[in-house]
Amino acid sequence: MTVSDVVYSIVSIISTFFMYAAILVFLQCFYDNGIRWSRKKGAAFLVCALVQSLVSLFFGEHDILSILFAAVYIFIAVCDCKGKRIRRALRFLISYIIVSWSVALACLFGFIYLLPGFDILSENSSQTEGLLIYLISGIFFAVVFFYLEKRLVRRDIFIRCGKRENLVIAAYCLITFVILEMAVISETEAGTARIALTAFAFVCFAAIVTFPAFFFYGRLSSYYRRANELHETYMQFQLEHFRQYKAAQEETARFRHDIKNNLQCMNELLSSGKDAEASQYLSELIDEVRQLSPEYVSGDEILDCIISSKASVMKREGIDFTLDGVIPGGLGWSAIDVCNVFANALDNAIESCMNMPADKRYISLSIKSSEQFRYIRIANCVAEAVDTEKLFNESGGYTSKKHTAGHGMGTYSIRRTVEKYGGVVRAECTDDAFTLELIVNKSSSF
Repeated sequence: MTVSDVVYSIVSIISTFFMYAAILVFLQCFYDNGIRWSRKKGAAFLVCALVQSLVSLFFGEHDILSILFAAVYIFIAVCDCKGKRIRRALRFLISYIIVSWSVALACLFGFIYLLPGFDILSENSSQTEGLLIYLISGIFFAVVFFYLEKRLVRRDIFIRCGKRENLVIAAYCLITFVILEMAVISETEAGTARIALTAFAFVCFAAIVTFPAFFFYGRLSSYYRRANELHETYMQFQLEHFRQYKAAQEETARFRHDIKNNLQCMNELLSSGKDAEASQYLSELIDEVRQLSPEYVSGDEILDCIISSKASVMKREGIDFTLDGVIPGGLGWSAIDVCNVFANALDNAIESCMNMPADKRYISLSIKSSEQFRYIRIANCVAEAVDTEKLFNESGGYTSKKHTAGHGMGTYSIRRTVEKYGGVVRAECTDDAFTLELIVNKSSSF
C-alpha cells in the first residue's frame, strides 16, 4: 500500500460520508422531518465509509459491493424512524440516484471537456483523476451539509417542498440523464463539434453548481416569508390588544371619576326611600362595571390578543363563540408559537363555519388543567367530514381549498409546534363537527 493509496482512501471516505450526510439532512429539511440527523448516524456513516474503502482497496470496486453498501447507508438513515420506513428508504434511494447523476454529470463535463487530458470514461483512468473527483465532490457535499445543518437542522426548521419544486427536480433529473447519454456519445467528436461541446459543457457545469444554491435560496425565502407574515400577524394582534387595553383604561378612568357622583345619587335614592329606583341604578352600575372587564380571559396574554382579534371576526360573521376555562400562569410558550398554533386553529375553524348556515355556526374553546397537563379543546361545525390523518401528516400540504398553492401547512405547523413543547395533537371529525385537542405538559416551555 503506497502513500497515494492511503490519501485516496482517506479522501474517498470523507467524500462518501459527506455525500450521505448531505442527502440525509436535505431530506430532513425539505421532504420528511421523520428522518433525523444525529451524531450517532454520522458516526455510523463514517464507519461504513471506512469499511467500504477498505473493502474496495483490497478486493477492488464492484457494482454488487456498491449496492450492498448503499443498502447499509439507507438502513442507517431510516433505522430509528417511527413507521413508514420503506417509503423513507425509497426517498433516500431516489435522492442518492439524483445526487449520483448530478456528480457524474459534473465530472463528465468538467473533466472531459473543460479539462482536456482527463479521461474518466476510460478504463485506464488514473488514481489522480479519481482523487480529484472525490475531492471536489467531497467539498461540495460538505458545504451543503454544514449549511443545512447550521441553518435548518439545529433550529429544527422544516420547509416542505411542494409540487412545483418536485416537478423542477424531476425535470432536472430527466435533463441530467439525457446530457449524460450525450456526453458518452459525443466523446468521439472533434474539431468544431468539440468546441461547441466545450461551451455547452461550461453551461451545464455552471447549472449543476448553481442549481442547489437557487433551490436552497428559494425554499429559505419561502420559509422566511411565511415567518415574516406570522410576525406581522402577531404584531397586529399586539396592536389590537394595545388599542383595546388603552380604551379599557380610558373607560376605567372615566368610571373612577364618576363613581363618587354615582354613589352619592344612590345614597340620595335610598335616603328618600326610593328602593326600587336605587336597585335599578345599582343594576345599571354593575352592568357598566362588567363592561370594563375583558370579554375573554384565557390566562395567557398572547392568547387573549388572538382571541380578541378573532372574536370580532366571529361576531361579524355571526359565529357563536364560547370560551370556557383559563390557563393559570399562561402557556409559557414563545409569542410566535402561541400565534402559530391558535391563530391557525381559529382561522381554520372560522373558515369551516363560513360553509355552514348562519344559525349553525359555532366555535368553542375549552381549557382544563390537571397537576401535570393542560388540555385544550377547539370544536367547530363542519359542512362535511375531513380526513384528519392527511390533515396532520408529516409531509404537510393537505388542504380542502380548491386552490392548493400556498395552503395546507397550517395544521401541520400546529402539530409541529405542539410537539416542540412535548405535547400531543389529536383531531376527530364527524359529518357535522370537527374537534382539535391539544395535550401539553405544564413543565414544557422554551
